[in-house]
Amino acid sequence: YMGSRAAKNIFCSVLSFCCLSRMGCRDSCSNVMNTIFTYKSVRFIEIKNRWLAAIYYALIIGIFCYIAVYSIWYKQQYQEFDPVVGTTSMKVKGAAYSTHPYYNLPLTVYDAYDVVNPALENNALFIATRIMTMKNQTRGICEGIDSTTGLCSHGCSSGETTYDGVMTGTCGPTGKFCNVYTWCPMENDNITQTLHGVGNFSIFLKANIQYPKWGISRSNFKTGLVDGLNRFTLDSLLFGAGYTLDFISHDGCILLVGIDYTCDLDKDIEQCTPKFTFTRIDPTDPTVFSHGFNYRFVSRYLTPQNEEARILYKAYGVRIVFYLFGQGGKFSITALTLAIGSGLGLLGIASLLTDVIMQKLFPHRELYTREKFDVIDDVNLHQIPSYIHNDVNDMEHPVGNHYDYVNDASHNGNKHNNNHDLRNQPVNDTVLNPSSPLLPEPAAESPYTMLQFQR
Repeated sequence: YMGSRAAKNIFCSVLSFCCLSRMGCRDSCSNVMNTIFTYKSVRFIEIKNRWLAAIYYALIIGIFCYIAVYSIWYKQQYQEFDPVVGTTSMKVKGAAYSTHPYYNLPLTVYDAYDVVNPALENNALFIATRIMTMKNQTRGICEGIDSTTGLCSHGCSSGETTYDGVMTGTCGPTGKFCNVYTWCPMENDNITQTLHGVGNFSIFLKANIQYPKWGISRSNFKTGLVDGLNRFTLDSLLFGAGYTLDFISHDGCILLVGIDYTCDLDKDIEQCTPKFTFTRIDPTDPTVFSHGFNYRFVSRYLTPQNEEARILYKAYGVRIVFYLFGQGGKFSITALTLAIGSGLGLLGIASLLTDVIMQKLFPHRELYTREKFDVIDDVNLHQIPSYIHNDVNDMEHPVGNHYDYVNDASHNGNKHNNNHDLRNQPVNDTVLNPSSPLLPEPAAESPYTMLQFQR
C-alpha cells in the first residue's frame, strides 16, 4: 500500500512538471514514456584485431585459473562443510613456592590445588602467579582505606556506606580515613607473595569434538601424552603469545587459546589434528586502569571463641580461556556444481572489460562504438511503404543487422564500402521516408556488413 502511494505521488509530480514546462504536457510525457519504454538488445560485431583478441583470451584464461585454482582447489569449494561442536577439560599439576622479602617469612610451598582456583571452570582455568593473604579477619571497627568515599575531609557520617564498610561517624587514627565497621584488619597489597616455579606447571588439555552432519568424532588424547597437542606448560602458552612469566607475574593477564579443528574429511581421518593459536586479549598498557587480571576469594572458619573469621586472598595470575572452532569438509557434487556455475558467470567480465578497452583505448574506438550501438525508432517503422515493408519481411537479415562484421585488416581507403545492401543500413528517417523514390534492387552479397578501413 505504501509503495503504491509513493508511486502515485511520483507520477503526479512528473505530470505536474510536464504540464508546467514549455514543451507542453503531451510532448514532455511522450518523451518520458519513450525513455522508459525502451528495449535494448545485444548486437554482435566481429572484429579482426589480434591485440583485442589477445586481451580477451588472456582475461578468459585468468578468470578460468581463478575459478579452477583459487576458488575450487585452494578454497575447496567442491566440498560441503559442517561446523565443529565440542568441549574442553583441563587438569593442572605442579608445585611452586614463595618467600616474603619484607617480613622474612619462611619458604611456603604451593601445589596445583592451592594455585588453581576455582578447581573447575567451563573451558577455562586460572593459575595464580602472586597472592596477597590477609589472615584472621573478624568483624570489627578499623580505619578504612577507601580514598573515594571514605576520606575524613569529606565528612564521616554515621551509618553511611563506603567501599570498605559502614562509617561509624569518627575519623581514624591517621586522620585521613574514616573508621568503618567491616572485616578487620583491612587488606594490604604490600604483603603479597610471588609464586616461583608456576611456569613449569603442566596443563593437560582434553578436546572432544564432533562433526554432527557426518557423525565423525575426534579427540586429541587418542595417541597418549604429546607436548604441543594435549600437554602444555604455562611458559609454553605464554611464549606462544609472545610473553614471559616474569613480565606478567605481577599484574596477571588473560590468555586466549584457540583450537582449530578445520579438517579435510576426504583424506585420512588420522590427519585431522588441531592447530593452536595463543593471544593475549587484556590491555597491555600499564597505565590503563585495572589492567591484567586478579580477583578475591575467602576461606571462612570459626575461632576457638566460636567467632566467625576468614582468610582473604587476592590472587593475580593468568586466566586461560580455551575455545573450539573450525569445520569439516567433504566432497559434494552439489557444491562443485554451484562453484563451477558461479565461476562461469564471471566469464562475462572478460567481454565487458574487452568492450571497455575497445571503446575507450583503441585507435578506431569511434568506429567500433558506432557499429556496436544502433537505435531503431519503432514510430518510424509505421511509415515504411508497403514495398519496403514486404522486402524487410523477406530478408534473411532484417533492417539493422543483429550481427555485423568489422575487418580491421589493411585495405585501400578508410571509408565504408559503397556497395552495402541498403537493407543492412540502420533505419532512419531518410531511408524510410515514404516520399523517397523507389529503392534499387539490392545486389547479392554476404549477410555480414563489411566495414574496411586502414589500421
